[in-house]
Amino acid sequence: MNNDTSKPVRTLEDIAAEIAVAEKAVAAAEAAQEEKSRRGIRVHHTNPFIAQAAANTNEGQRRKSLKGKDGTELMLTTPTGDFVCAAGFWQYQEVDRTQFVKIFANGMKGFAGLSPAGVKVFELLCFEVQRAIGKDEVYLSFSGIDLSVGLTQSTFTRGIRNLLDKKFIAATKRVSWYFINPDYIFNGDRLALVKEFRIKNDAQSDANFRNQRV
Repeated sequence: MNNDTSKPVRTLEDIAAEIAVAEKAVAAAEAAQEEKSRRGIRVHHTNPFIAQAAANTNEGQRRKSLKGKDGTELMLTTPTGDFVCAAGFWQYQEVDRTQFVKIFANGMKGFAGLSPAGVKVFELLCFEVQRAIGKDEVYLSFSGIDLSVGLTQSTFTRGIRNLLDKKFIAATKRVSWYFINPDYIFNGDRLALVKEFRIKNDAQSDANFRNQRV
């Protein structure tokens, strides 16, 4: 009589499924912890810092020389091809004169008031902003931190709250997503962000005015 009491063989698919379940459980626990850490924090539908950034943005113009497709200067010639003179065609582009100056200047003022935990999380913020070119939202989650950083959950939570208090970031409605303060730190053309805000703001003002007249 053959009594086979050996355990069933686990396949690679079984192991992969078990790992996936465990990862989901860990992610759910971390999400619950981060949701708990957000209690008492005001969330925003839109970036609350844009209006101030728009007020502090000093717009200017720069003159850009128009050249041919091959990079050569344009010139005027006679019908026979004789050189007459260099062509003075110019294009004016709006630029943000305070880009990389005002932003970082205000940011450094705020940085001076950060706690040790805030400084550590600020480094993570800078890394995320570096990747979020032209965007005013970043993802900051303890679960996404490299373990080699040596940051604990409690230090991360304190750091996030410190950045919130010092107005470097503002919480969005999505867990672990934050608006950045472009008057402190931004990666890209801040003028484009300000223009988008002004266009939306003007459109909303026009809509409100039309509704009042109805």
